[in-house]
Amino acid sequence: MSLENISEDAVELRPAVLSLGRREVVVHSNYSRIGEHLRQVTPTELQCSVFCGGKTCKYDSSDCWGEEDMAIPGLYSHWVTETILATARPNKETIQKRDLVAQFLKHDIRTVINLQLAGEHASCGGPLTEAGFSYDPSVFMENGRLGRTGVLIACYLVYALRVRANDAIRYVRLKRPGAVQTTSQIMVVQEFEQFILPQLYVFSNREFIKDKRNPEFTLQQYLHRQRNILHGYEARTLRNIPKLIYVVCERLLKLCGCEGTTAPQHLLTPLEISYTLGTPSFTSFFLSAQYDHETRVSYSAPQSLGSPSLSASITSHKDHPERNIDSLLDDGITDQPLSDNLCYQELASQSDLRRQAEDGHEVVLTKDVYEALVVDHSLMDVEFKKHLKAYRVDLNVKQSAWDKLNAETSLPLLTGLLYTWLEHLKSPVLGVDALSYIVLAASRPEVCLRKLDKEARYTLEYLVRFVSRLQPFTRQQQEAVIRRIIAAVTQQAVPVRGVLLPSVTDLPGKSARSEGERKKSEKRRGFNKLREGTLRKLLEFVMGLFDLVYLEPRSSSAVSVSSNTTTFTNRVTPPGQVVTPPPDENGTPVDTS
Repeated sequence: MSLENISEDAVELRPAVLSLGRREVVVHSNYSRIGEHLRQVTPTELQCSVFCGGKTCKYDSSDCWGEEDMAIPGLYSHWVTETILATARPNKETIQKRDLVAQFLKHDIRTVINLQLAGEHASCGGPLTEAGFSYDPSVFMENGRLGRTGVLIACYLVYALRVRANDAIRYVRLKRPGAVQTTSQIMVVQEFEQFILPQLYVFSNREFIKDKRNPEFTLQQYLHRQRNILHGYEARTLRNIPKLIYVVCERLLKLCGCEGTTAPQHLLTPLEISYTLGTPSFTSFFLSAQYDHETRVSYSAPQSLGSPSLSASITSHKDHPERNIDSLLDDGITDQPLSDNLCYQELASQSDLRRQAEDGHEVVLTKDVYEALVVDHSLMDVEFKKHLKAYRVDLNVKQSAWDKLNAETSLPLLTGLLYTWLEHLKSPVLGVDALSYIVLAASRPEVCLRKLDKEARYTLEYLVRFVSRLQPFTRQQQEAVIRRIIAAVTQQAVPVRGVLLPSVTDLPGKSARSEGERKKSEKRRGFNKLREGTLRKLLEFVMGLFDLVYLEPRSSSAVSVSSNTTTFTNRVTPPGQVVTPPPDENGTPVDTS
C-alpha cells in the first residue's frame, strides 16, 4: 500500500519515519560504542549539559521538530500503538501554552506515566519544580477520576510506607474526599498489600514472630525479591548486593569519615570509586563484573510469595460508591482523625529522621568502628538486644526504619544488624561447594571469585572493599575484621582475638538456655567451629582478594600480589593518580618513593 492511500484519520498513527515518505524503514544507532561508554561514565549531574544541550535541550522545546515528530502539537511525541503515546517530558510552559491537558483528553489519554526521576535533567530547559520534576504531575491528576487515581495512590502508599491497605485508603480519603469509591477498588488495594508487603521483608523473624508469610530465605532468594521491589538507581546499583549490608556499611564509613574520596593521598580509597547510588554504578568497577557473562544465576523463587489474582476490577461499577468508608473497611475504626492515621505518622517520622540525618554527626574514631566490628555481641546488655530486635521488626514493616538506620550512631547496633542478617540466612553465603573451590585454589583469588555464584561474589567483594576503605587500619586489624566477616558468611565460629565468634548465645533471637538446647540450636544452625585448615585457606583467599582491591591499579603502575608480600614496580604514573600500599603494622603509611 502506498503512502498516498493512507487515510487522513490514520496519519496521526503513522510511525515518524514513514511520515518522511520512505518506503523502507531503516533504524540506525543513535550512539556509537564510544559515545555510549562516555554517557555511562559521565556523572549524572553533567550528562544534561554535555549531551543534551543543557538549556537549549531539543527535547524541551518544539522548535526543533516538525509535525511528523509531534503527534501532540508542541510536544515531541509519537503514537506507538493506537492507545500508547510515547513523549518527551512536558514542562510547565508547554502544558499551559499548548493546553496539553485538553489535548490529552481529546485523544482519550487517561493515564500519564512519569518516568522522570526527581532531580533528573535539572540542566535541561527551564528550572525544575519544587518536587524535582519539569512539571507538576498534579496538573494531570486533577482531571482524573476519583476512583482509579485513589486506588493507584493508595497502592503506592502501601509500597512506599509499608502500611496496611486500610490505613492507605483512609489516608487518601482524608486528603481527597470520595477517592477509592467501591468495594472492588478496596479489594484491589488489599490484594496488592497481601502481595507486596511480604516481598519487602528484610529479616525472617520466625524465632519470635510466628507468621507463614515470613519464611526463611537464602541470599539468592532475598536478592531476587529485592530486584523486584527496588527502583531507580537503587535497582541498578544493588542488583547483587543486599541493601541492608550496603546501608549499614556506608553508615559506618560515614560515621568515621571514610565514605568519601577527600582523604589524604596515602588514604585514597580503592580506585577512587564513588560508592554513592548513581550512574555509573560502582559495581561496574568490581572485579566480579568481568565474570558476569560466565556465571549462571542460581536461585529459586521465594516460598509462599505468589502473585495475587487482583480479580477485582479497578473500574468496576457493579457496586455503588459508598461515602462511609468505615462501613466498607469494617475493621472497627470509625471517624479516624488524620493525626491517628499510620500513613500520616509514618510520613512525619520519615521527615523528622531525614532532617536528623542531614543535621550532621560527630565523627567517631576508626578504632571505635574496629572494636564494634569485632565485639562479642552476646556480651551486650539486655537494652542493646531489645533495640536490635526492634530494628529487625521495624525494617520489615516500616519504611521509616531505613531513615532511622541512615541516622543511627550506635556502632554496635549497626555491626549487630550486619552480622545478624548474614548469620540468619537459611544457608550461608559461602556454602560447602564454595568452600571446596576456595580450599583448592586459595592462592588464586580471581579463580575462586569466578567460581562463586554472582550474588555471593558481589556481596563478598563489597564487604572486602568496605574493610579496605576503613582507614587507617593495621594489617592485624584488617585480618581480625576479615575473620569476623568469614564467620558470618560461612555461619561457622572463627577465633577472633582469641574468642570464638559468633558465640552460641550470639545467634539471632537466642537467649541463654540449657547446655542441651544450645547444642541443638548450634547444630541446627550449623555454627560449628570452622576447621583450621579451611580457615587458613579462606584467609588466604579473602586477604588475597583484599590486596587485589586495595592495591588495584589506578594507573599504569603494576602491582603484583602474593599471599604474604606485595611488590610495587615503579612505572610512569599519570598526573594526579597514585597506587598506595597498605599501612605498616603500626598504621604508618609506607613511603614507596
